[in-house]
Amino acid sequence: MVDKVLVVDDEPEILRFLGEFLGRNGYEVFQARDGVAGLKELFAHQPDLVLVDIMMPLMDGYTLCRRIREVSNVPIIMVSGVSQDVSKVEALKIGADDYVTKPFSITELAARIGAALRRSRLPPPTSLKRYSDAILDLDFQKREVMVRGQLLSLTPSEFNLLTVLVQNGDKVLTWQQLFDALELQGKDAYDVLKWHVFTLRRKLENAPSHSQCIISVRGVGYRYAQPSE
Repeated sequence: MVDKVLVVDDEPEILRFLGEFLGRNGYEVFQARDGVAGLKELFAHQPDLVLVDIMMPLMDGYTLCRRIREVSNVPIIMVSGVSQDVSKVEALKIGADDYVTKPFSITELAARIGAALRRSRLPPPTSLKRYSDAILDLDFQKREVMVRGQLLSLTPSEFNLLTVLVQNGDKVLTWQQLFDALELQGKDAYDVLKWHVFTLRRKLENAPSHSQCIISVRGVGYRYAQPSE
């Protein structure tokens, strides 16, 4: 099966370069030069991953990311010339799975694309098909999460993070163990993990007691505390 990648960037040279590189590496590539066209390409081709620039005409990358998250959990990597931490934080908060700063190493970008695709298809680490507690119900095969009977929309990274935590019971998982489980790489791995934890907690706020079940263990990592009614 050939993975489909949608590249949304207003710079023709970036589109040409990424199109040629990704095509040579076995991907089917679709392109758009602004967010509005990018959204149309998303609906038309149902890509397996989206690369999104931030500063674009008609619809910027932040808005496009939000619109995509309204309808899809496809992995999103933001590719931007904006290097400030606040920009990275905003991208992760609205649902991006990763963030790469221009100018970027093409080999690093290729590795991040591969990691994001693998995360989106990560099989459950145990033979269990479901997990349930007083509030939460996970179907690992269907990749569905229910909170108090309501379907919860999670990004691939958020779902994989929650899966790893619940399947390890009350065990504390170190940051490095979570980096490895989620295939996070590079100097930004800690910040990416921290914001995936933040967004996952925020989405669990429909069950306030449950949002507190992802416990920070200072200086070590995180653990999952099974809730009671």
